[in-house]
Amino acid sequence: MSGTIILNPSASQTALADAISQACTGDKSLQLAAGIHLTKPGYRNKIKVPAEGITIKGDGNKELVFIKRPDGAIGSVVEGRPDDNYGLFFIPADPTAGELIIINNPANNRWKKYEGDCNQIYWYATMLRGKIDISNVTLDCNMQQQGLAAIYSAGGNAEHSCMIGFSGTYYNIPPGIDGIEKRIYIGFEAVSITNIHSRNGGYADDIWCARGYFYPNISTVSIDNIKAFNRVHPKRATISFSGLAKDINISNADIYRLECEETSADVRQQPAHESFAGSKWIINNVKTDYIDIAAKGHVLYIQGDQLETKKGFNLYQATGFIKRSIFRREGQDPRLFRLNHFLFEKVKWIFTAVEEGPNKEMIMGIRPVTQYGEPFSATFLKNEFLVDGPFTGGQLISSEFTRLEPGNILDVIFKNCKYDNRFGTGEFPIAIVREKGTCTFKKTDFGTRDRTVAVVAGDPEFVKLVWI
Repeated sequence: MSGTIILNPSASQTALADAISQACTGDKSLQLAAGIHLTKPGYRNKIKVPAEGITIKGDGNKELVFIKRPDGAIGSVVEGRPDDNYGLFFIPADPTAGELIIINNPANNRWKKYEGDCNQIYWYATMLRGKIDISNVTLDCNMQQQGLAAIYSAGGNAEHSCMIGFSGTYYNIPPGIDGIEKRIYIGFEAVSITNIHSRNGGYADDIWCARGYFYPNISTVSIDNIKAFNRVHPKRATISFSGLAKDINISNADIYRLECEETSADVRQQPAHESFAGSKWIINNVKTDYIDIAAKGHVLYIQGDQLETKKGFNLYQATGFIKRSIFRREGQDPRLFRLNHFLFEKVKWIFTAVEEGPNKEMIMGIRPVTQYGEPFSATFLKNEFLVDGPFTGGQLISSEFTRLEPGNILDVIFKNCKYDNRFGTGEFPIAIVREKGTCTFKKTDFGTRDRTVAVVAGDPEFVKLVWI
């Protein structure tokens, strides 16, 4: 960076946005002095970041430097359009003349043809450039002062009105001699968020990596030392991914919710940079109410260590491992979908009975689920399956029988595990197995309990219990 802009706090709703724009155009970093810096209200306001990137950091104690959404920035100022009203939202700037020369040079072979649904055809090229570094500040989402309770009760929606957002984007350039549309997709090289407090979130995400409709949307996302306080509404997450980065590193977090929801389309069928072979998540020392990570296309690789959820944990189409973690699961949905050779090692699962509905007072446990002709395979090594509080029925482990999908095969191994001592009878079986394939238990894990407490409820010709 060629210099630093120092911004003092003020009551202005444009000073912060103007200073960020100045830093982007002048190749400078932005330093925020202690006090309150207000975001700029407006519908779909987006900040274009050049290849040089931008650094935004608080000066001194993060608890004294605030980036704050003004009162009424969503509900009353932008009447009738409460969604897509961001605090700060960053996208890559337009391709430069020099970049266009490189991309259009036939020797570089940068153009690829996309043929998608509904006869959609276009040429595309991809770039990853620009680094964003935000550190040492408190984000005050201020969602309790946006009039959103009334908007939601009237059927409105503000779920995309994130406090801070990032996404790749694309720019059209003139078509070639074949007349077919040409797009240049640009993503960020890196986004780093460090030493952050987030307050008064709800209704929308505090930090959102949105869709760029190509992959990776961002090459590397790093989030370290983040803590969230005073959630004013349960909707959405503290940290959320709708578009996938190639590498995601999250550490030392105490937050409300960590979420990935890229299930709109199979990631493998979308435009992609040549560097993208999947999305690798390294998650360490994260404490949260919920972890919910899902993406279509078997592109998620998870490495988790010392994770803890207070209310829920869900995974969809992932491979990898999670170790030394505690997952509390409340509610009626016990499913884990289409995991592929996943390892849970030294994980403690703690279940509570369902509070209402047809499954009231039941323990739902975990349910490995195959789907769409694809198997589920996982090993549970040195896990504990426990129940907190009373219950009247249910089981710790179960599976569904999918008769019409022959490729749905279950391959699950439970080895050196411990089970709540209230389970292990004919009345409260540890496991009920229905899905085709094999469910393997280690004999000695059951102690003095009869091994018949793991019950085949599906067709015994296709559903197997294996004892080792």
